[in-house]
Amino acid sequence: MNNSIGTIKRWRVQIFAITWLAYAAFYFTRKAFAVAKLGIAEDPTFMLDKMAMANLDALYLTAYAFGQFTWGILADRFGPRVVVLGGLLISAAAALVMGSFATLPIFATCMLIQGLAQSTGWSGLCKNMGSFFPARQRGRVLGLWSSCYAFGGLVASPFAGWWAYTLI
Repeated sequence: MNNSIGTIKRWRVQIFAITWLAYAAFYFTRKAFAVAKLGIAEDPTFMLDKMAMANLDALYLTAYAFGQFTWGILADRFGPRVVVLGGLLISAAAALVMGSFATLPIFATCMLIQGLAQSTGWSGLCKNMGSFFPARQRGRVLGLWSSCYAFGGLVASPFAGWWAYTLI
């Protein structure tokens, strides 16, 4: 019996840590465009004005909102690991394409894809957390777990700025 309880506790710690890191990781591609806008606005060779950048943000947020309604259902059907991992990989690929090909049509397509990919995280990871913790612990555990988005947002923007303006 003790070995079984120890195994369950170990699994809960691992699930907490992995899902926490996964959601925080989404911010590294989520914040990239916000940081890149500073350089884009100053680049005389790339004609992307403030209105176009605002429209790209709106496109992203529309796709993100739509994805919030659909990915939870798909996480139930295909499993949160498949949905969240797919979202992370697609988000990274879209960010790479955006960083490699600077045209408005590519940016718009990538922002649409980025919004859909980014929206895979919350519902899938919350479902995963709920499966491993009993109802009486979920409030406290999810309260602690929710710090992942604050941490991700706090760390990702300075990292993206450092990456863009120091390494590249």
